[in-house]
Amino acid sequence: MKKSVKTPKFMSTINWKKVEPFTEECSSDKRFGFRLGHKSIFQDFYTKNSSELDLWLDNLSKVSIMSDLEMDFAIIKQIGQGNYAEILLAEDLGSHKQFAIKNLSKNKFQKTVNGTLLVLNEIEIMRKFPHPNIINLYKVYESESIISLVLDYFPEGDLFQRLTKKNRLQEKNAAKLMMNLLEVLNFLHENHVIHRDLKLENVLMKTSDNDYEIKLCDFGLACISGDEQVLRCGSPGYIAPEILNRQSYSSKVDIFGAGVILYVLLSGRFPFHGKNTGDILLKNKQCILNFSEKCWRKISEYAIDFVKRLMDPDPYTRISAAEALRHPWFYHHNKKKDFLIETPMTNDIR
Repeated sequence: MKKSVKTPKFMSTINWKKVEPFTEECSSDKRFGFRLGHKSIFQDFYTKNSSELDLWLDNLSKVSIMSDLEMDFAIIKQIGQGNYAEILLAEDLGSHKQFAIKNLSKNKFQKTVNGTLLVLNEIEIMRKFPHPNIINLYKVYESESIISLVLDYFPEGDLFQRLTKKNRLQEKNAAKLMMNLLEVLNFLHENHVIHRDLKLENVLMKTSDNDYEIKLCDFGLACISGDEQVLRCGSPGYIAPEILNRQSYSSKVDIFGAGVILYVLLSGRFPFHGKNTGDILLKNKQCILNFSEKCWRKISEYAIDFVKRLMDPDPYTRISAAEALRHPWFYHHNKKKDFLIETPMTNDIR
């Protein structure tokens, strides 16, 4: 005997819709529900009780846009500031767990080229492609002037702050960190996602117990694309030369940024120095690497070769994330058998 399938009375698309919970006071009891919609077009839904409403809100928050941030979180203090956003430390009023809240000013990002698209991309990518080494996006809130992203909070700070204390990492720890970073990049690139802003500040440290457990964050410039890109973006000193040369580019730009990070991890210095941003960008574009300084004398040939391959100025010969994960440097430090030495070490980049 077949089970009867009930046809729903109403159906509603919930992705990107704004959710507003409400309570109606009746003569004898209360009615609980939520409003789901966009601008003046909306639908009201009722639940049996407050517990069922909470369950609905919890599930809707994963795909929809919530309202009334101040009803759910208590702001503790500001912990970061950028051109278009501020980062706040907040406490969940229910669980008392701490989160980082990224507040994006509508007034600012709507005035920039592709600003709204970049914000939508950031939210979609973090929701669609979760990974153990990518920061979690829990909820998105919207008010008249601000879009708020509720994210993991890591009190240990970012990789830049860690290096400020340690100057550089031991080579074996740098290898473990790069393995984690490249596994994330390989995952993103397999899903046609380009981060486009790899830098020390966008790598968060998960713990004080070691120097290699990380979370990749800030997808504000990220995009989903199977085609080559043309938008010029990134942070000076980390930008792949093809972007600075106004060429179309692919996910290989992330590999170059990862190479800059490794260069700093091993040497404690940035590869491109300058008195101002213009000088840094010029040297970044020229991409002349120097390994003659004293700090490189104790670094293995495998590590130096790996930096050269990651920072190859030619995107067509620069290795991919998948190829990078098979570099013999990782075998040298991890003693795993699945790493391949595909070509001899390079000597052509100074």
